[in-house]
Amino acid sequence: MKKITVLLFCILIISISYAQKRKQFILGSYVGSISSIGVANIMNSNIKNDNSIDDGSISFLKSWGGRAGLIFIGKKPKWVFPSVYGEYKRNYFKKSYTNIMYEPSSANFYNKEINYKTNDISLIFRVVKIIKQKPRSRKTKMYNFKPKLYFDLGAKITTFNTVTENNISFPDSLNNNLFINNTIDNYKSNYKSIVAGIGFWGRIFELGIQFSYSLDNMMLENKYTLSDGVYDNPAINTDFENKYNTYAPTKMFSVELTLGINLYLLNFTRRSCGGMGFQLGFNPTTSRYW
Repeated sequence: MKKITVLLFCILIISISYAQKRKQFILGSYVGSISSIGVANIMNSNIKNDNSIDDGSISFLKSWGGRAGLIFIGKKPKWVFPSVYGEYKRNYFKKSYTNIMYEPSSANFYNKEINYKTNDISLIFRVVKIIKQKPRSRKTKMYNFKPKLYFDLGAKITTFNTVTENNISFPDSLNNNLFINNTIDNYKSNYKSIVAGIGFWGRIFELGIQFSYSLDNMMLENKYTLSDGVYDNPAINTDFENKYNTYAPTKMFSVELTLGINLYLLNFTRRSCGGMGFQLGFNPTTSRYW
């Protein structure tokens, strides 16, 4: 979090320095809320190739959080640049595996449901394409801007809050005490992902799609989402070491439909006459300065 704060401050200073060379500009700040629903897939090549498991693959994902950012608009803008925004989200999703055959040549199996609660901290750069319309009147010289598409690209760090499991065996011959139901110790404290997005940006609301893909392994070395004390126990599952003799990393991919609400705060402006000042509640889809 400290690194993100320092980076935001550095970008603010650079933006102001660049803006000083321009005759007209607006450097704005905003905060907002974000909520999303989507799907996630935890992927591992060894589990995918294991014919003793039915991989549920796609999982339902929901999240909510907040953001804060900076936006720069130059004279007669055709593009709007939020220089950067930081975002925090809390995520909830489940991963299911069914028909896990834990004994070779046996009819015994169990189903697994893993419940995740994670936190994301993102740093994202955005560009918004805007179409400028004619002024409303010659007196005010106010332009209306018709919002169009936005494009996001950035990175995020995900930390695990809780990881819990529910395991049900069929027939009920397996001692449930053998399972490790709190498996958060199998996961790294955090992992990094790349984030990209596209959507529609309005005066207050925005609606879009966000994609993310983890760049590194989310599990500790030699650990899997199936490391529950039963399936990875050679005394119970004698085929485990043969199937998983070469370790494969576990990664995550997600697609989310996002809805955002933005509130514009204090903004620094420089007008064509040379005057400078601050303004509260600036809306970047209209401007009286051009």
